[in-house]
Amino acid sequence: MINNVLKKGADDLDDDFVYDESLVEVSGEDDFEGQIDFNDEDDELKNNNLKRKLDDGEKHSNQSSLTKNEKQRLRKKQKKLLKEPVKYDFCVPQKKSDILSEYWKKFKILKKNKYKLSALELEDLEVQKWDEELFVDTSEICFERNTLNIWNGICHGKLFMQALPSISSKKAVVESPKVLVLCASALRCIEIIDVLKKNTKSRIVKLFAKHLKVDEQINVLKLHEYLIGVGTPNRVDKIMKEHADFLKATELVLIDASFVDKKKRTILTLNECNMDLFQFIHNVSLYFKNNNNNVIKVMFF
Repeated sequence: MINNVLKKGADDLDDDFVYDESLVEVSGEDDFEGQIDFNDEDDELKNNNLKRKLDDGEKHSNQSSLTKNEKQRLRKKQKKLLKEPVKYDFCVPQKKSDILSEYWKKFKILKKNKYKLSALELEDLEVQKWDEELFVDTSEICFERNTLNIWNGICHGKLFMQALPSISSKKAVVESPKVLVLCASALRCIEIIDVLKKNTKSRIVKLFAKHLKVDEQINVLKLHEYLIGVGTPNRVDKIMKEHADFLKATELVLIDASFVDKKKRTILTLNECNMDLFQFIHNVSLYFKNNNNNVIKVMFF
């Protein structure tokens, strides 16, 4: 037996409802427009937003395709840079007068911008101008300035050209290394230390932040004799301020100025250390004048 299922609508319900056409109110177009208020500005904004979204979508698709191409180009450039040998900057001033004029100006500009020096303070700073005799003339260097020749750079110093043909025979002194080598980073310090160890059997002290704290490094200097110290300008300057005898026996400060890293930066252009470097040179200059120490020299290699 098949049962036919009938679906009932709202009009088929037995609820005694009587449909009265008089109750229906017919509204004209004027009434309809009066009940609903159209806002043309909102519609325009909506349309503009839709257009912007469409435009942004098109731009985004174009940018995504461009960024892929740019990424490929950057990868190719990075691979080329990694394959290329590290270059050295030969624009470092070599004569004493050039060194003094160029780096003294840079030091004043950096100090003025960092500490916001007044005109009077700048005048006081000018009185403390570096002595030209503090620097070593490197215009006669005939060998290439690179990491492997860093030892030759040390031996080129005016001190070691005359009375010290072989620096390895010079006796070290407690608390104060004979030679200070300043580098832009701790990694560069380690690289130079590895090269120097092949040229001398004397102890070399590490003077950078990732090795020991300032107090610990001062204690190490007091315990042992070191011929050479290799460090960063910031850490060496801090040690100098806290340890009065740090430069007591120092005869040469060699600055690793010609080395250029992968990002084309040098110790003179790197914002993280160039101010510390010039401040340290300034402190060495004051030490040079106040202690009548005509032995210590600063060399840009």
